[in-house]
Amino acid sequence: MLGDSTSILIVRDLSAGPRRFGELLGSAAGNTRLLSGRLQRLVRVGVLTRTSLPGHPPGVQYQLTGMGQALLPCISALRQFGEQWLPECEDPLERRAGPCEPSLPGPKA
Repeated sequence: MLGDSTSILIVRDLSAGPRRFGELLGSAAGNTRLLSGRLQRLVRVGVLTRTSLPGHPPGVQYQLTGMGQALLPCISALRQFGEQWLPECEDPLERRAGPCEPSLPGPKA
């Protein structure tokens, strides 16, 4: 269900409340096809709801369901793990990677 960083980023971004498709594009690095596919999958499995919005042009809005809300502590735990164990130059959830190599296992000082 959350086997890729894009899905994790979408859930993280929706933790602040409902968002329109365009507001979530950063979660998929601007790739509309990738974002559309991930959103459809997360709606299908029950993590998100999709609501059509009136207007011209019409739009859609995505929101976390109860299941999606229940994932937030898991995402928080992943972030805490990364902050403790990954070098500071790497942040996979922000799609940044520095030139450094991961350090030997052990907590950061």
